[in-house]
Amino acid sequence: MKVLGINVGHDSAAALVINGQLITALSEERVSRIKHDSSFPLNAINCILSNNNLTIDDIDSIGMNMDINYLSKRFSICSKYPVTNTEAQRDHVSKQLKIKEDIKTQLKYKGPIVEQLHHYCHLRATQYQSGFKNALLCSFDGLGELSSASSAIFLDGLIQEYKEYDFFPNSLGLVYAGITNFLGWRNHCDEGIVMGLAPYGDPNSEVKGTGRTYIDLFREIIQLDHCQETKLNLDYFEFQNKRDAWVSDKFKSFFGLKRIPESEISMNTRNIAAGLQARIEEVVHQKILSLRRLYPDLHSLCLSGGLALNCSNNGKLLDSGIFNEIFVQPASSDDGTAIGAALLTSDLNKKGPLSIRDKDESVAYLGPSYARKYIADVVENEFDIINKSVDMVDQISDLLIENKIIGWYQGRSEFGPRALGHRSILAKPYPASNKDIINNRIKFREEFRPFAPVVILEYASEYFKIKQPSPHMLYAIQATDLGSEKCPATVHVDNSARVQTVTSYENNRLHKLITSFHIKTGVPVLLNTSFNVKGQPIVETPRQAIDTFINTSLDCLVIDNYLLLKEESFVKAYHFENECEKN
Repeated sequence: MKVLGINVGHDSAAALVINGQLITALSEERVSRIKHDSSFPLNAINCILSNNNLTIDDIDSIGMNMDINYLSKRFSICSKYPVTNTEAQRDHVSKQLKIKEDIKTQLKYKGPIVEQLHHYCHLRATQYQSGFKNALLCSFDGLGELSSASSAIFLDGLIQEYKEYDFFPNSLGLVYAGITNFLGWRNHCDEGIVMGLAPYGDPNSEVKGTGRTYIDLFREIIQLDHCQETKLNLDYFEFQNKRDAWVSDKFKSFFGLKRIPESEISMNTRNIAAGLQARIEEVVHQKILSLRRLYPDLHSLCLSGGLALNCSNNGKLLDSGIFNEIFVQPASSDDGTAIGAALLTSDLNKKGPLSIRDKDESVAYLGPSYARKYIADVVENEFDIINKSVDMVDQISDLLIENKIIGWYQGRSEFGPRALGHRSILAKPYPASNKDIINNRIKFREEFRPFAPVVILEYASEYFKIKQPSPHMLYAIQATDLGSEKCPATVHVDNSARVQTVTSYENNRLHKLITSFHIKTGVPVLLNTSFNVKGQPIVETPRQAIDTFINTSLDCLVIDNYLLLKEESFVKAYHFENECEKN
């Protein structure tokens, strides 16, 4: 049975499940080139169908990541909040209520369309991809239908005891979005920037003229009731009153005026970020600890929802030892719900235990593949090729040692916001100035934003205080003294690092490259960041990789078995004939 799952809205995406197994998933932004594209994912769907030699007539069912009837109840359940009666909100909801019609008309699809609960999609996706046999499941995000959080347990092959929490407007995700906007960045887009800024502030500093600290004020703003549900002090917010409004005059009376985008980042801005991050961590930890006490026999945790992309929070959860192991879905934002929608719809035609990811199935590399001949045509149509018979990886590691910055394009693209060695920019993890060089010269982004270390798993604990493998770069882990000394370009101001571990099984070519670098330098770590510039989605196609290479200050591009190397005003292109790895 072939099932498409779709998310229409923030981070629109599609996923394909065949006979209960996830085949591929793709965000609309990767094809449309519009960051966080919220339009109907027609391009992503067509790409998935084409890549799998299917047409829409081959699809047996389509799963949606929301329950439209439940969504429509907002007008009656939430009518006490003025935002529900505004024209802007009615227009927004009307578009969502028409998604079924869009599916039929834009895809010319005649089969069944099944609505699934938004948070149930989050939970099913993370449960499936974790591979755990039993676990506590949690999601935290901005809003799904009416709630912003949920939990369940996965036991005896079934998801049980599903519950939803934190109903509108009591949402941790909306708070983070609102304050991201207040601090001069884009809500539902730049929350990671605020997370990265937080270590530069002090939550225990006094808010000028109040006699209170930033963390104390955020504890007043974000509260927990006796049932561990979030209760916001709405005196500080406006989003419950009108759409695209966020904080209130009372919030501004304590914290000052909204920061102008691109303006200087003051100490107050840094402290607000620090206070927000500290309070979010407190609240999430308390909620999860409360659930842990309800299910003492479950030793594994699965996380999803947009807030699960908060690496600092995840790292502290991991370090707390509350659970023996934690899995965070790599595409935890709403794009990942397309996976859950497809799986849940496929489940309706199957009895018995729910499917779990096969151990040989990729968790992150779910995007389309591009045939070796196709890549060859793209490269060789533009550049004169020099054939080389030497070892490619050996040549690339030498370039890294020379401090060349490399675009690295291999295999299927990652699904989710992290580049995990298929669509990456790689560099030496030292000296510390490499961070500034890449931020200023290539990524064109804020100087305080950190880069990730990708480390061979066997050596990870020597360089970072890590308690489990971290193949998806979703935990901020403290560096050891060795890590701080040898990898300063990947260690943040608070001595944390967003670690990615790698094995030959997960990513053989990247593992070979780091191994070669390790043999020559004694350091089994590279700097890894996403293959894009600020404001653009990560590159998807070979053409996009070449264009980004040409239009930035990248020194090299490694694309399949080709090396493009800038030399003054021209590009030398090499093909490595002895590289026979399958793409």
